[in-house]
Amino acid sequence: MPCYSNPCQNGSTCTDSSSDSYTCSCSPVWKGEDCSDFRGSFTNEYLLLIMWNHFYADEHPSYVYLTTNSPTTVQLSSSDSLDPALKSQIDRNVTFTSELKIVLPPELQGQILQKEAKAVRIKSSEPISVVLFGNDYHSSDDSSMILPTEKLSTSYTVVSTQPLRPRFPVYSSVFAIASLNDDTTVTIKFKLLNNSSPITINGKNYSDSDSLEMSLNKLETFQVGHNTDLTGTTIESSQPVAVFSGNRCNMFPGSMTCSHMMEQLPPTAEWENFFIVPADINSNGSLIRTLSAYNTTITIIKGSQTITQDVIKGIPYDINSTISETVVIESSNSSLMVTNFVRGNYVDANTADPYMIVVPGYYSYKPQYKVVIPDGYPQNFITVIAFKDVAQSVLINGQNVDPSMIIVQENVVIVGISYDVITLEVSPGSIEIKHSSPFGLVVNGYRSLDSYGFVGNIYNVGNYPVLG
Repeated sequence: MPCYSNPCQNGSTCTDSSSDSYTCSCSPVWKGEDCSDFRGSFTNEYLLLIMWNHFYADEHPSYVYLTTNSPTTVQLSSSDSLDPALKSQIDRNVTFTSELKIVLPPELQGQILQKEAKAVRIKSSEPISVVLFGNDYHSSDDSSMILPTEKLSTSYTVVSTQPLRPRFPVYSSVFAIASLNDDTTVTIKFKLLNNSSPITINGKNYSDSDSLEMSLNKLETFQVGHNTDLTGTTIESSQPVAVFSGNRCNMFPGSMTCSHMMEQLPPTAEWENFFIVPADINSNGSLIRTLSAYNTTITIIKGSQTITQDVIKGIPYDINSTISETVVIESSNSSLMVTNFVRGNYVDANTADPYMIVVPGYYSYKPQYKVVIPDGYPQNFITVIAFKDVAQSVLINGQNVDPSMIIVQENVVIVGISYDVITLEVSPGSIEIKHSSPFGLVVNGYRSLDSYGFVGNIYNVGNYPVLG
């Protein structure tokens, strides 16, 4: 029988169809007849929006970086309800072979507390990956890996930070919703962590625990900004939506200036229970925020300390980490979303501003990534999180790691299993990182008064060994 020769690769399952034919059932990151074609973060359709940013960002474009492994035609489309002059700057077909930078007009930035037809849909003939840099203002910028539409869902929880100066709208907490389909009912249940003044929408006040219901059509967006922390606000929808959150432009004590913080959120169904949170080598430490789907107890390994902490559903538990301190977080009976708010650095203007990432859980680790390191940032880094000795033996653009690229290397041992966290300095351009074993990937960089960060993947690809 054909399956006797093990024709299906990369952990796939072979089923004999007849005496001379077979079918391979591929794991989520592989495709093709024998499951030898890497899929990774790559799929064929994405949905994005531009979040409310610093008012000085109004005149600055946003950038979308695409990568592919084969010649690809990409179609960008916007709502038929969008202003025709703006729509003409977005809608297009482009063919590329490896990497592509797309410029989106400044006017696409969303405004708060109003429905707008400002989402952008990206479709491709071959699988691609997508990273968004929102409104390229030199001191208020951030980035996010964009989730494929097949991973969008109907249940999300917002994460943001308390505005440092609540009296000034520029520091506001923000979340944004984009609808994939017509006639989508969205229910927002507000969480105002500091019981501040209500949010007024269309003349009605919404306080903590109040709910707002609305209908969104295809490619419509709705954003909320407020002067208190909106973490714990829940969003439920009748059909899949994309949700982004963060802060318009916030800062922490010890930061030099405020900066836009923005991430696309994973649906609750994609949350995980084991996280290794790498340190940012140039920052003033991090605020690591943990949200749980259910009441649970988490274990935190922080330096030589092991801490056990009860966490209540929907209420953030915060961990303050110091510079160069890797933190491990695990829950045995509830899924979590872990977000790393990097504080920035008051001392060095070239590594100054905060940024945020949603930390990849273990089951989102993959054996291969292809991303674009952006231009315009003098310092760029990748951090690889993997079993011991895997991180040092990854291939970068087909080559072994040059030891001179390694900036920091840290080892952590969890329940007798050893992991390496290695940060390497890299140059702008397309970069492919791969290994036979799965690993996590974080990308970040700096320029004067600005920083960015995004991850290689935040959705569960499964089918890897259970951790000890």
